[in-house]
Amino acid sequence: MRTKGAGCFALLLAAMMVLGGCSSQRNEHWNVAPEQPPETELEEADCQQGVETEEADLPEEEAEPTTITFPAYQEGKNGDNADIYATEPFSVQMQLPQGWTVEKPSEQQIDTTIPLFNQLLLVKDGQQMATIGFNIYEDAEGVPAEQYYQVVYAGIRLGSIYFWNLDPYQPLISWENGETALATVCYQNQEELAEGTSAAGAESIEVPGIVSYDKERKAYIGIQFAEGTEQALAEQIAESIVWKDL
Repeated sequence: MRTKGAGCFALLLAAMMVLGGCSSQRNEHWNVAPEQPPETELEEADCQQGVETEEADLPEEEAEPTTITFPAYQEGKNGDNADIYATEPFSVQMQLPQGWTVEKPSEQQIDTTIPLFNQLLLVKDGQQMATIGFNIYEDAEGVPAEQYYQVVYAGIRLGSIYFWNLDPYQPLISWENGETALATVCYQNQEELAEGTSAAGAESIEVPGIVSYDKERKAYIGIQFAEGTEQALAEQIAESIVWKDL
């Protein structure tokens, strides 16, 4: 009886060892790590993501330069300004921001406080961003080169409720026959003045401006920007201005 019992015990022990081995194999099977894609596939995916990011950061295509011709129209001509309207036509080219267009103003849109003729509007999405116009000047001999701008812009530099501040005068662009510079256009709130407020009591407003003259044509242009325009934008446009013959 003792021999038979020992044999049964041995068989039972062997069976338990077999089951333990199967359980261990099952555990190893469930703990297998997920299959990883080859390194080359991962590298290609990373490269594709990098390309897409770079494309998204690319700047918009630069707009074509805008050419404006003066005199732009003859409306408003009279005996007092006939010589201005008789100016030999010339054009100025400049790089305007995307979406800006040049429009001829209606009679009501012409700002009579701005001493520039042939005013045109620079517009974006129906909103007026700036006004551009031109004028002529009489040359003066014997004026030092560094003071010549005072002769050119005499008609817009002097005033109490409206004037273009050019000092300190620092041309951005100079060429043989002229210069382009920045200005600060200073004026009193027109609505307050219309309501009877005195010039001394009315709000003072300052906006960026651009001036550019050409000695050969004895003419200059001015651009007065709308309130809220950044100086950097005015400078960018000013640096792009080029005078051209028709």
